[in-house]
Amino acid sequence: GATAAVAGLTSMANKTATYADEIDKLSERTGINREELQRWRYAMEQSGGNASKLEVGVKKLSDQVVAASEGNALATEAFEKLGISIDDISNMSLDEQLQTVTNALADMEEGAERNAIGNDLLGKSYTDMLPLLNAGSQGMQDLKDRADELGIVMSEDAIVAGVVYGDTMADVQKSVDSLFNSLSASLFPILTQVLEMVIGYMPKVQSLFDRLAPILVDLLDGIIPPLADLADQLLPIIFDLIDS
Repeated sequence: GATAAVAGLTSMANKTATYADEIDKLSERTGINREELQRWRYAMEQSGGNASKLEVGVKKLSDQVVAASEGNALATEAFEKLGISIDDISNMSLDEQLQTVTNALADMEEGAERNAIGNDLLGKSYTDMLPLLNAGSQGMQDLKDRADELGIVMSEDAIVAGVVYGDTMADVQKSVDSLFNSLSASLFPILTQVLEMVIGYMPKVQSLFDRLAPILVDLLDGIIPPLADLADQLLPIIFDLIDS
């Protein structure tokens, strides 16, 4: 029981560590803090999306903010249509930029203009986010808040601890694998001698088999026909019993 309990806890810890590592790596790639990223992940998954697509959207949005701040007319126009000041958004964190733009898109009337702006600012991830955006800014926030209410948002410290645990477990596994590799390597000469001995005896084994084969054939020839006759006699009786 204790062994099963430890195995269960280890399995649970490994799954948590895998989740923590995914969030940590995605946070590094997107620049969104780990806790907020988990809220986005929950909200997008609940609306049929994929949080990994945020990576594309955040990169596109960041590029567009830089472009607008440098005077790019198309980028500036896209933000202005959402009622967002270039000066304001340029001074926001990536979390705030994403929240501000998605809120504005969510509350904008659905149609070609919103789709055009969304694609300009979020790239291909806009399409994946559409079901979530269609819930409106309040609907999006409600889903993100729900993640906290359910207790599924791991803290920054917990995520970091999970990553450290996962890395440590991977190191232990590699060390164990190395031990087995060393043991196997030390056994190679002995195993090779055994195999060579088997190969050396193969002619004698083959000769013995050649002598025994005719005897086995004769033996089977003497056994199989009586058994077949017995089966012919017993099977009809057995079938009659089954039918009755």
